[in-house]
Amino acid sequence: MSNMNLPEWTAQAFVATGAVFLLISAYVMGVYVPNAMKFSDDFEVNIYFDGTIDTFDFDAETGTGTFVDNVGTGSYDPTATQNEGGATLNVVADPSKSTDEYTHLAQNFSLTFDGIDGNGVWLGTISESESYLHRSDYTSHSTIGGEATEGTWTPNNPPEEGKEFKFGNPVNSNHTDTFTCGDSQTIDGLEVLICMADETDTQIPFTPSEGSDLHTLQATFEGFSDAAGPGSAPMWFEYKSVQTVGKELGSNVNRLFEVTIYMTVPSTLVYLNDNFTTVTYYEGEVGGIDTADPFFGADYYNATGKKAGYVNPDASNADYINVTGFLNIFAIQYDENGTAIPTDYDNVDSEDPNSTFQEELVNATYDVNRISLQYLQADGSDSFTFFSPTCPTISIVDSTCWVPAENQSWPNPFSSLKTVPGTGDPFTGQGEPAGIYMQNYTFMGIELVNNVTTYHFQANETGICCFYRQYLGDMHMNYYEDVWVDPITGTVINQRYDVQLTYDLPFGPDIIRDIDARFTEEQINNSISSAKTQALAQYYQGHDVVALRLVGQYTESEQAGQIETAKENEAAKKLGTVTLPAILIGLAMVSLMAGFYVYYQTGGAISGGDMDEPSSEAEPSSSVEEESTEDEAAEDSSDGESDAEEETDSKDEED
Repeated sequence: MSNMNLPEWTAQAFVATGAVFLLISAYVMGVYVPNAMKFSDDFEVNIYFDGTIDTFDFDAETGTGTFVDNVGTGSYDPTATQNEGGATLNVVADPSKSTDEYTHLAQNFSLTFDGIDGNGVWLGTISESESYLHRSDYTSHSTIGGEATEGTWTPNNPPEEGKEFKFGNPVNSNHTDTFTCGDSQTIDGLEVLICMADETDTQIPFTPSEGSDLHTLQATFEGFSDAAGPGSAPMWFEYKSVQTVGKELGSNVNRLFEVTIYMTVPSTLVYLNDNFTTVTYYEGEVGGIDTADPFFGADYYNATGKKAGYVNPDASNADYINVTGFLNIFAIQYDENGTAIPTDYDNVDSEDPNSTFQEELVNATYDVNRISLQYLQADGSDSFTFFSPTCPTISIVDSTCWVPAENQSWPNPFSSLKTVPGTGDPFTGQGEPAGIYMQNYTFMGIELVNNVTTYHFQANETGICCFYRQYLGDMHMNYYEDVWVDPITGTVINQRYDVQLTYDLPFGPDIIRDIDARFTEEQINNSISSAKTQALAQYYQGHDVVALRLVGQYTESEQAGQIETAKENEAAKKLGTVTLPAILIGLAMVSLMAGFYVYYQTGGAISGGDMDEPSSEAEPSSSVEEESTEDEAAEDSSDGESDAEEETDSKDEED
């Protein structure tokens, strides 16, 4: 009996094995592969770029940069190429913020210089973003369960030739890029499409990251004046991206970015606010008549001076500031070693024994236009600007674009002391003010001051009348001045005064007062820095300038790694979705067919079985079985006839 059921058990085992293979195949395709392709929720990866990075070359502290070379050329693209420019795209999946369905992603795209592959110095962050990625269908969401969008190419959204794809811009997610794909290629065995988005004709808003050079640049321009202020220097960018994308899974194996960030410079940077101050420091010698000397000998001392101006807000209005300018003179004192003691410029109390203040040489009040920087005249007109260009276009080679220009006039700085001849009062020591005296200046040429190009102007005039002095009367002034100005902005880089007040005495020297003063070395350097900053205001105001330009793509090693990863992922997907299921289904079919075959040979019947006809080798066995069955039936029939004959004979004998 057991030998007879063995084939039946074998058939059942084959069928069961085939069913198991089918179940495994269904599990692989329905569970394992989807889970294997499910996006991870715990990783951090850096993707590296290299290329060229140009930035607006400006040092806010020193006022230096490439832009100086461009002033006067008509170019508003003052950029310098950063050495070894690179970029890093950092992507972090945070499991603490992720769920079974969504992966929380944080992305940061930052620029570097002096090194690539993450080894450079941070230059600035171009973009930062957070989002949720559905772990199965790869759609992007701003919040868990929020509206689904396609953030890029994925296995569920692979590239397709001739089709448009719309993705959020990586620099400004509020802007949508439109990609078109074509140019099918094979790179190292990987089939790819070249997809491109060109937004170079679109001004896309840009917000620089805190602490970056771009943010510093923007803040510098917005902080120039009250007429500028926050929001007055907006940034925007143009964008182009060419991406190489794997056909099968949408893997990005290379990304080429061309990003140009512009800044619109405020139209009014040159503006005098109520906080406007100007301070200039001098050093030199001051001398005059020594009244203790019976022969009125000259008495000289080393001096320092502070020339400054401050705003009187109450006397100012929307168009003009009221400025008081003064020049105070201090005697330089020395310690026992002969080292000069720092001067306290705030202590102007001549009665204080600790004060070195000698006198206020100049004190004048005037109104200045907040924008044009011109003095308001008595007739209501504006004229006499500070040293500044007057040409419509700033030029570094045209010395006629100046006030003063070549052989023109400029207000004498000691005009406030000038009096109308014969109006002096011997009791009060005052004379009638004569008003502004226009001093002629001659252009002397181009000269270097601390290796900086300047225009040299000179005033040289003697016997200027009159300057009233109590007990002496009207005096004359010999005025000599050298001034070196920045040829871009008119900023005074250096200045020297040599001024004498004279009076015709019957005996002794006729010099009543002698002043020889010049900029301190520190003041010269401060003026140079100020001129560079002022150039920004004058030249670039109202123009769009290039703040940053980036042209970069994956590094060679990054491209090779991305291609290899894409090929591995495609191979894994093929193994899980094609190869392995095919093997499992094949094994299942073999097992099922084997089971059906055994069942058929044993006379079993399987509904719905898809079997071939029995082979000719099995027919003899079937014939033998049929013959044996017929013989047994014949024997049964023979036995029945014999019994009947015996019964008949027995009956006859009884009769």
